[in-house]
Amino acid sequence: MKKILFASLFVFSLSGVCNLSYGQVKVTVENPTNSDRLEEVVSVPLANLSHKVALRTGETYIVEDAAGSRLTSQVTSDQQLIFMAQLKAKEKAVFNIKGGQALAAEVRAYGKYHPERKDDFAWENDKVGFRVYGKALVPVDGPSNGIDLWYKRTNKMVLDEWYRKDHEQQISFHVDHGEGMDVFAVGRSLGAGAMAPFLKDTLWLNQNYQTYQVLDNGPLRVRFRVNYMDVVVAGKKYRESREFVLDAGASLTKVVQTYGGAGGKFPVAAGILKHENDSVISSSNYLVYKEPSSPTDGDAYVGLVFPYNKIKTVVNTYTTNVKGSPKAFSHVLAVMDYAHPAVYYTGYGWSKAWFPTVNDYHKYIVKFTEQVRKPLKISLK
Repeated sequence: MKKILFASLFVFSLSGVCNLSYGQVKVTVENPTNSDRLEEVVSVPLANLSHKVALRTGETYIVEDAAGSRLTSQVTSDQQLIFMAQLKAKEKAVFNIKGGQALAAEVRAYGKYHPERKDDFAWENDKVGFRVYGKALVPVDGPSNGIDLWYKRTNKMVLDEWYRKDHEQQISFHVDHGEGMDVFAVGRSLGAGAMAPFLKDTLWLNQNYQTYQVLDNGPLRVRFRVNYMDVVVAGKKYRESREFVLDAGASLTKVVQTYGGAGGKFPVAAGILKHENDSVISSSNYLVYKEPSSPTDGDAYVGLVFPYNKIKTVVNTYTTNVKGSPKAFSHVLAVMDYAHPAVYYTGYGWSKAWFPTVNDYHKYIVKFTEQVRKPLKISLK
């Protein structure tokens, strides 16, 4: 009798473990806006899953749509489970999260340090590409603290191949060979959306980044941090770092700009290097600058979005001084009081890729701003 009772308890216990291992969470995602959101990352805190879904050794969280099809997902360093959702205006969609074996997935966001190119750190997704410059480049080209752009017209991850072929002198990545190119010039400027203190009509630019740390690297999100030398502003020293986050499907990368150290408030400016063109569209939360047209390279448009801050747009023609530089640079600036940290987005559109006209890109910027301010609603059951 005791043996039978023991066996029964064992079966019950094992059954409980099995059920726990195969527990699942139903996630409802709702689009609260009147516009379609067909490529957007959904983020679910792991803390909301761990007490409902137990993972066996070697398992990870997997996501399925309502039809049971498995979706690409990623567990991030800040303890989130992310996956892509496609929702029409005001639509709700249901997803199931459970434990399972990890599978190979298509990489749609990726970043890499390139020592062969003097410490470049480059990152891309299936729409856009960017890079920032490291300290090894300073003795060669001088300091360049801005953000550079890779114009892309392919969904593939291509920057690794471009760097390799350029380094081996097979091609120049400054020429479009059918996938895109680098023709955006940065110099001693903010480039395409970097930020700097802005006092007395002067930008206080730092040097190139000193160290980097990769936090997440695909398949859906790349996130990394670059650290700079201390920057001295009006006699006070500040530690500077930038964190970049780029999700699959987005045409803008998130920037988290931090100044630490001495107290006090000061104005900052995120800006775009202005060439011989005055085409600027702006509001209190975003600005769009159209690059000069090129008969061979097409039209490009650089956008900045400040969903949490009101900005003052300053457009000038070779009047913005750069501290420590003998040359003045023309910028389109978004000026605001520094918040700790400053969070904004920068990116671009290209007529040879996803945005035929500047009006198309402007509509995207307006829609993107609304989506950040009105995130997808998520409930778990």
